[in-house]
Amino acid sequence: MVAEPPLPPTISAQLKHLLVHSSLPFRVEQIWSGCKNSRFADRFTLVIPFCLDYVKWDIAYNALFPSAAPDIVFSPNDEEFCPFLPIIDGEGEVIVVARLKKSVLWDWNSKDPSRLLKLVEEMRDWKGQYQRKCVGQIDDARLKFEINTILSR
Repeated sequence: MVAEPPLPPTISAQLKHLLVHSSLPFRVEQIWSGCKNSRFADRFTLVIPFCLDYVKWDIAYNALFPSAAPDIVFSPNDEEFCPFLPIIDGEGEVIVVARLKKSVLWDWNSKDPSRLLKLVEEMRDWKGQYQRKCVGQIDDARLKFEINTILSR
């Protein structure tokens, strides 16, 4: 079995910061390269604690342009979770731009090792909001109580 190449220094620094400074027990399950014969790996699967369980998201950088923000590939169970799709507020206004401008992605700085941690925490928070919205659409008081109890942890 051939070992995968190392991550580029800026990506490695961001991942190390995430693993060392997070209050949550994130784990890296797999590291690989998106290109054949690349000097560097640029993708990894991050295991993220969520609602008394774990979700797996693939974090995909571009080794040729490591200063660009990564893509996050959510698990197949999360196909409805699209945090940057346009959202219409109660007055008919599209609010995705406001959400994006508040996002760590808006002013991504690859030299700041804390950025990946902030991005993953942000996406995890948005996933929690999305799950609460989904639960709110269910017409079962007991189920809502149980799920809200789990989401609060």
